[in-house]
Amino acid sequence: MKLKRLILPLIICFMIIGGSRYLRDKSYEYNLDASIDKSGLFHNIAWGTSRDEVKKIFKKEIKIKPRVYQKEHLTMRARYYDSMKDVRADIVAFFDKNAGLKDVGIYIFENEGTGYDVDTLKDKYIKKLTEVYGSPSSEFDEHDYEWQTINGAVQLKVWDDEEKYNQIGIFYSSEYSKCTKGDRKGYFNSTSWGTSKDVFAERMEEKYGTYINQSEKVVDTEIKDYMNLKGIDASVTAFFDNGLYQVDCAYVIQNEAHYSVKEFKNIYITKFNYLYSKPTYEAYDQYRWETSEGTINMMVYNNAASGEPDVEISYSKKEERN
Repeated sequence: MKLKRLILPLIICFMIIGGSRYLRDKSYEYNLDASIDKSGLFHNIAWGTSRDEVKKIFKKEIKIKPRVYQKEHLTMRARYYDSMKDVRADIVAFFDKNAGLKDVGIYIFENEGTGYDVDTLKDKYIKKLTEVYGSPSSEFDEHDYEWQTINGAVQLKVWDDEEKYNQIGIFYSSEYSKCTKGDRKGYFNSTSWGTSKDVFAERMEEKYGTYINQSEKVVDTEIKDYMNLKGIDASVTAFFDNGLYQVDCAYVIQNEAHYSVKEFKNIYITKFNYLYSKPTYEAYDQYRWETSEGTINMMVYNNAASGEPDVEISYSKKEERN
């Protein structure tokens, strides 16, 4: 009888240990989807989303329960990341205490025995990111690459120091979306109202490398693959009267574009909602956001004729009242 009393707790103990090991190993077995989100968001999760809400999305859509090591982090782990045999990855979501989700980092570890060393991983993900976002907007010494996207910046980093030499990192950042105070005030390209025609034209030429047309009170230009978005062409027209007071953007989404009209529309809705809260007006694919210094209007045409704008966005200065 005493023996049974001793054996039973031991069996329970071994079951608990075995179960915990199984769950621990199981948490590394997930083959996480490494598809590159076109909008520059990780799994289309908007910047500013709360930690609890992100945790729910991870569990529901990615089918894995993230671990909470610190209040500012959520961590997921996978052993067969992106269908690469025995390649491990850590996915970490970073949060600002007051502003919600701000960055997501994917740390991918090499496994030379299966042919996935750091150089192979680097080449694989440079190709993947370039296919979606175009050529990198910046590159440094074959160790850092960055792509500007409509909702943020995506960076690929290769480490060669002793501590992290066996891994690469892919980082989705809200920095570009948050960007400058100009964005939050509702400016186009952070260019303040009242800017002179010559200064505006110079900045446009420097940023987009296109030919700029100028008349007495108007500056306009055509931009192919706007913001490195393949197949999306933009016409930008700026109006001046004692300085800049309005910018109209017309976007044509070509057949080869990575985005549909709906996807492109949702990218801007996500961005403007993040910056200015919900639209003050919304009906029949027309949207309006009020900013501290102006108004943004968006019109979506779901059945536009070939060559006609699919989306139009107008940034205008707030009218001064006496």
